[in-house]
Amino acid sequence: MPIDFISRHLYVDHQKAQDYVVKLINEGLLHAQIEPTVGQSQVVVRFLQDNGSLDVAEETQLALRLREASSRIEALERDVAVADHRLQVTKEYAEDERRRRKAKQEQKEAEQKEAEGAEGQNAMDTSGPAPPNVHFDEEGEMDIQ
Repeated sequence: MPIDFISRHLYVDHQKAQDYVVKLINEGLLHAQIEPTVGQSQVVVRFLQDNGSLDVAEETQLALRLREASSRIEALERDVAVADHRLQVTKEYAEDERRRRKAKQEQKEAEQKEAEGAEGQNAMDTSGPAPPNVHFDEEGEMDIQ
């Protein structure tokens, strides 16, 4: 399989794809080898047949690396779950705080309107005509008869 094919599907450049394949081969995760093609300037990955020729030491080492990788994945899974929980709690807290502030603001506005209404009831309404028995003298003083 040409490295160019792999790099296109991984959306990386040629060298990064080749480095990644070499890393997989060196870690024993890919049973293949990198070979230049004859007459072309292209590099290919040649997959080898798995004939079960792993000896006991290689198999033990591979199993150990597999357990280590599984442990890292499980730790990451726990970390993600904790982070997800924290994010959810933070969202809930922010929403609750926003609702509380909005309710407090609405209560404050209602109290202000109520206070303005109470002031209006206590204040004398001078917008209409004066009662017939009330007269004003030349200085603007009220004279009740």
